[in-house]
Amino acid sequence: MDFERNYSHETLEEAADFLQTILNHMGYDDLSVQLGRKDEIAIFNIVGANAQDLLSDQRGNIRTELSNALAWVLRRARFALGSAYTFFVDVDGYRMQRLEALAGMAQDLHDKALDGLDMDIFGMDPVDRRAVHNALSEYEDVHTMSDGNGIFRRLQIRPKERVDLPIMAKDDEYRNR
Repeated sequence: MDFERNYSHETLEEAADFLQTILNHMGYDDLSVQLGRKDEIAIFNIVGANAQDLLSDQRGNIRTELSNALAWVLRRARFALGSAYTFFVDVDGYRMQRLEALAGMAQDLHDKALDGLDMDIFGMDPVDRRAVHNALSEYEDVHTMSDGNGIFRRLQIRPKERVDLPIMAKDDEYRNR
């Protein structure tokens, strides 16, 4: 997928302006939106002295709500332009740092899998689980999958040569313990 072909820079600039307008209306005039990209992903990074306030407050994660509003705008633009958008809203580079840390963790998990360990990783939110899946997809010698539902959802990692062996315990076995 070619970033330049699938993203209208003008549309992304307008989306960044929309995000800036929302921040200004919320009273965050000291914050600014920097538009960037990594691979095929548009990144709207909010920076400034009070940017960390957007990560959480008494009402929840403001960054997530801003991301949802931006998704609505970009979905409407996608229909007009005929392309799909992959993007995220970051605050002071927090999410990029988190993705880099998860990539490092994925490398460690890859090494353990090559030592013959089958692993179940619990307690990951969907974004983190997907980041580890994507990082491990670069390796042809390990297999990953998500299994389970709700709080019992887990990331399973195993060496590729052992994929045909019976998979680890199923959800019902964990629930009945």
